[in-house]
Amino acid sequence: MPKKHFIPQQWEACSDENCIPICNKVYSSDCGNDRVNDVERIVSLIEQQGADIAPSYENWVKLGFALVDGYGENGRDYFMRLSSLHAGCTPEAAESQYDKCLRSGNSGITISTFFHLAKQAEISISIPNGKMAIWQNGNLRDHADKQNNSEISKSPNCQDGNMEISEEKEAVKVQNTKYPYCQNGKTDISAKWIFEEDELPLFPEEVYAHLPPFLDSVMRSAISPSDRDMLLIGAITVLSSTLDKVSGVYDERIVYPNLYLFVSADAGMGKGALTLCRELVAPINTELRTAARLQLADSDSSKEKDMPMLALIIPANSSASAFIKTLADNNGTGLMFETEGDTLSQTLKSDYGNYSDTLRKAFHHEPVSLCRRKDREFLELDCPKLSVVLAGTPGQVRNLIQDSENGLFSRFMFFNIKFERNIRNVFVVTDSKKSKTETFRQLGEQYKELSGKIQREASAYEVSIPPFLHAHFMDHYNQLNNECCEAIGNRMQGVVRRNGLMAFRIMMVLTLVRHLTDECYHPIPEGQSLRLECSDEDYHTSLTIAETMLYHSAYMFRQLEKPSSPASAFNRNDRREILYMMLPDSFTKQEYLAVVRQLEYSESTCNKWIDRYIEENRLRHCGHSKYEKVQRTSPDTLSSTAPP
Repeated sequence: MPKKHFIPQQWEACSDENCIPICNKVYSSDCGNDRVNDVERIVSLIEQQGADIAPSYENWVKLGFALVDGYGENGRDYFMRLSSLHAGCTPEAAESQYDKCLRSGNSGITISTFFHLAKQAEISISIPNGKMAIWQNGNLRDHADKQNNSEISKSPNCQDGNMEISEEKEAVKVQNTKYPYCQNGKTDISAKWIFEEDELPLFPEEVYAHLPPFLDSVMRSAISPSDRDMLLIGAITVLSSTLDKVSGVYDERIVYPNLYLFVSADAGMGKGALTLCRELVAPINTELRTAARLQLADSDSSKEKDMPMLALIIPANSSASAFIKTLADNNGTGLMFETEGDTLSQTLKSDYGNYSDTLRKAFHHEPVSLCRRKDREFLELDCPKLSVVLAGTPGQVRNLIQDSENGLFSRFMFFNIKFERNIRNVFVVTDSKKSKTETFRQLGEQYKELSGKIQREASAYEVSIPPFLHAHFMDHYNQLNNECCEAIGNRMQGVVRRNGLMAFRIMMVLTLVRHLTDECYHPIPEGQSLRLECSDEDYHTSLTIAETMLYHSAYMFRQLEKPSSPASAFNRNDRREILYMMLPDSFTKQEYLAVVRQLEYSESTCNKWIDRYIEENRLRHCGHSKYEKVQRTSPDTLSSTAPP
């Protein structure tokens, strides 16, 4: 098989020690021996059929991680047997790969991946004698079926062979969230959370497998993975501004779905496509503006200045008084949408437009007031519901938020688009009716019709997380908080805490958008709320989106944390040379990692640089985790045939 560079930081370890109940009653179920028998049976079937269940290098690596997750060292024999069916794989290569998997862990890859690969290869994974495998949220759970005739049905909310029991009469346990870079109680937290921009993660594919139908339609216009992610989080944020009748209880307070988003990218890297998301709510904004003009036309000119400024979208270059007044005229609801972050930062620096405190308060729906003695003007908003979408370059982020201590920082979700050197085909579509602009205009009209259901159906909506997931949510964020504080600093705690609120708000948006596309109509008596419970799929999708955004926030935090850091003045090649100069003539891997941490560089990036030094004959690998620099020949001893 072809040789590949194994980069441990691309894979994350996990710990499966903790379990939480997926229903209110929990029964212990010791199925360890049964699962071993199941795997042995399936491996034997694979050998009988001579099937290579992991024909690609990537799947072969995942297979190793899956067996490490399920059996540790005891899974080596299974891996060797299965690798013998892998084209071009030698026993030595398989042994070496399994050693690497044991040392490095996996990226949330569980033993369920083994069953999935077997199923893809058309190997029967059905379990005899009343035992059934339940796949839920990417984890294989053993379930003792006392009712041998229990019906197993394919869930419309699952993919890749994920199954659930139509009527769960037995309580089961589900593995807790897999925490990356954690194995046997030992963690490499820095390697998990400290990345260069081009290493930041995108949303996993499973996010797109379970989206509400309307959002799924929005994603069809994406031209790249980063473009798809930007459209998704942009659409969720934009739609959050229209759900002012939707609320939930978080941290003992009533909260609404409103979100703040900043998309950061170098000039010309595609962040302008974010404007398409504005079209999703443009018809609602147009309807409000039309109503305002009609009111103005029918009113006495002397009362013109007292007429409400009805609008959903509020310009960022508004004065502080105009901004608050527009919010007040729209029952505290609004969307600030600007594709140039400088528009807002310049406004906030002006004398008339400094409403930074209003933005900070509005995130938590705190009261906002304004008093102007000149016009005897007094405005008060008891509960602002503001959503914000901004885009700009990294420099524009810094203009708006000078450092990580600025309260605006932790209130924003950040999405960073990495630089790619290419020119895409700009003539894929030449018919205006097939353009993305027209597509999103039609989606906007469609959403306007869907949102009318909110006005007709109920006076209010209350969204909640199922009680059996409360412990999972808290455990998940406790772990994230501990990791981020340890890897980056204690000031990350505020970012993690607000990320939890963002996850809950994303759940509210997904739940309502899914409900709007539901053909069922549930008219509720006036004054009563329609209660909606977040589905399991929307819960896990929201957590995944929020955690991915946390990686981007952690990256941005480090960029803002030390604005005067010398490292920020150097480009990538400069930093690569600095690392080489900082390394002693001979060193071990631990000594090299100490230098990396001292420089505050990404460990995974520096691993690649070490390989690059070796390729350039500047470094020699002298043995296990030992290196030494290659001494350069002085210029006066170079031969005349030496290359320039």
